[in-house]
Amino acid sequence: MRSAAFSAPSGRANSLHSYLSLSARPRNLPPRAAGANFLVVKERRDNRNSMQIGDRILIKKAASKEVFILARVDIPHSTEKAFATRSGGDFSMGLKVWKSNYVWSAKSQMWIPRN
Repeated sequence: MRSAAFSAPSGRANSLHSYLSLSARPRNLPPRAAGANFLVVKERRDNRNSMQIGDRILIKKAASKEVFILARVDIPHSTEKAFATRSGGDFSMGLKVWKSNYVWSAKSQMWIPRN
């Protein structure tokens, strides 16, 4: 016979667990990531050829380094420049940077200046 210590949980905890495991489970995530904590598995993009909106970029000023967010990649009348801001807003104050001066770093997951 089974003792009470080894019986299955009952009541509210059991119904919550079944609710989270069945109804709220995203179908497009791999099984190991689709749990109660909803970990989002982001694809690793190691080799990048082009800058994308939302990417982080490390900008070296005179004696300091700052991380900005790419807000615009397609600037009118310029195919070689991108626009970066601290907040990532399209029309906030920021800097125009040359795309060719930066290279993608897979280790830090951001664009860093070429040496």
